[in-house]
Amino acid sequence: MKVLSRYIAREFLRVFLVCLAAVSVVYLVAHFIGKLDDFIEHRASVALIATFIVLKIPRLVYEVLPIVVLLATLITFRGLAMNSEITAMRACGIGLSRLLMPVLSVTTILVLLILLDGERLVPLANQKANYLEDVALKKRPHILALRKNRIWFRTGENSFCNIQKVNPDHASLHHVTLYSFDADFHLLARMDADEVRWDGAGWITDGATHWVFGPSGDIASERHFQGTFPLTESLEEMINVEKSSREMGYGELRDYIGILRRDGYPVTAYEVDLHAKISYTVISLIMVLIAVPFSLGSTRGGGVGISIGLSVLIGFGYWIAYSIGLSFGYAGVLPPVVAAWVGNALFGSGALWAALRVRF
Repeated sequence: MKVLSRYIAREFLRVFLVCLAAVSVVYLVAHFIGKLDDFIEHRASVALIATFIVLKIPRLVYEVLPIVVLLATLITFRGLAMNSEITAMRACGIGLSRLLMPVLSVTTILVLLILLDGERLVPLANQKANYLEDVALKKRPHILALRKNRIWFRTGENSFCNIQKVNPDHASLHHVTLYSFDADFHLLARMDADEVRWDGAGWITDGATHWVFGPSGDIASERHFQGTFPLTESLEEMINVEKSSREMGYGELRDYIGILRRDGYPVTAYEVDLHAKISYTVISLIMVLIAVPFSLGSTRGGGVGISIGLSVLIGFGYWIAYSIGLSFGYAGVLPPVVAAWVGNALFGSGALWAALRVRF
């Protein structure tokens, strides 16, 4: 890498790290304030609070990367312009591509790291944070977990429940199985229901089967019933325990979609989220192009304050367009891949057109 490219890359990375630290502090303080009531109510220790804060960092970095890249690009280029370095580069015949390549190269590396972060660190951190909130903070008696995208949890000392799918929109659980064991872990009883629904006070079913097993493992009795289903956890707990798309990596979500499609469940929303995991990280590269006309259109005036204001304004507009595209995908108006990429296509093409029109 040439001396000039190294210099621009170093300046951009330095500004990026400062901006990331500043945004992270604001985000984490806001998160702490939002959870303060829970921390006080449950008398959380300093160590537990600190762990909660640390576990938010992987998701934080993933979410704020685009806006931080935009802010860092604006500040870096405006700083070069205010120090007359842009003028010197122009006088030496250095083109715009030479100026942008170091920033785009560093941003590409950051995007790849964020993809790895979203695939590995974010799911693990979210799972750990949910466990600490349920068990260490709120002292809930039941340990909830997900195994191979199926919900398992303990309903008693020697009893467990398995649920294949939670449907929050219809307040229902699908393919529910309750298991009861003795102290030696021999199966005593099993209860199956294809669907159970929350009626506001408890769970009910239109049809379930209850088997009781004898000492040798043979079926001692079999009973079909409807009405009340003996599950004590509330709908809110069931919704909270189901892992959302945001808490799964790309590979895990792709496999989950395959399972849902095989079992006949609707997968449109999950497919939108799957494509969005890639399209969201690409926003950071587009942000570099968006920053070009704002930071190089004029080499005079403008400082950090203007850069921050532009970043907020541009980021807000981008987020609105991106969210509208996803909403159209969730509603089935647009195909999932189009819904996830339409915002990038519009802003990316506009940013490229504006960048090419910059006189440099």
